[in-house]
Amino acid sequence: MQCTAMVVLYLVTGCVLFYLGSAEDVVYDEGYSRLSYPNPKYGYSACGRTEQSYICDPNTIISESEG
Repeated sequence: MQCTAMVVLYLVTGCVLFYLGSAEDVVYDEGYSRLSYPNPKYGYSACGRTEQSYICDPNTIISESEG
């Protein structure tokens, strides 16, 4: 009985890990995926900044002084 429970536990855990590992890359509302999101050091204008920055905020959620 205990062996069957362990097999079921491993099976469920494996299915969950497989599901999480095969999740598709998210495309944000702006049309950027995680891999093509603008780099704030080089594409700072696409990030809503006027100069190089460490923050990319294309939706201007934070103000210029906070960034």
